[in-house]
This record gives sequence, C-alpha cells and structure tokens, in this order.
Amino acid sequence: MESIKHYNNMKKQFLDVEGISEYLTMSKSCIYKKVAAKEIPHHKIGARTLFDIDEINMWVKSDGTITESGQVSFMDIKSFLD
Repeated sequence: MESIKHYNNMKKQFLDVEGISEYLTMSKSCIYKKVAAKEIPHHKIGARTLFDIDEINMWVKSDGTITESGQVSFMDIKSFLD
C-alpha cells in the first residue's frame, strides 16, 4: 500500500497528447500538427506519443525552436540551467 501512495505522489515526467494540450493550453489538433511537422519535442512508443516535461519546458523557453535533429539544442539546455 505504501508503494501506491509513493507512486501517486510522484511528479509525472511524461505526458500524453491530452496532458500536454492542457499543460500548454493548446488544442489537441494543434499538438498533433506540431508532432507531424516535428515542431515539438516528443517520443513515440508504439502508437503512443509522449512528451517529456523538461524537454517541453526548454522548448517553450527557446521560443518553440528545435534543431534539425528534432532535439532542443545544447545552448537552450545551458541557458535553461543557468
């Protein structure tokens, strides 16, 4: 029972499309379009699309830009940590 309480108190590191839509106050259709255009950092696990909260926060702080490789740049990470 204690492990269930611990799990429920953990901060979520990954959100699905619905969760990231609420987090960013963007419509789900906008999120899907950004995923299809590779304009937002995301991870695919089978048919599921997940978003790492830390990557999304860095993406927002970098004005929604990502590198050609689809990742947030090192300089964005460095400025995020400073």
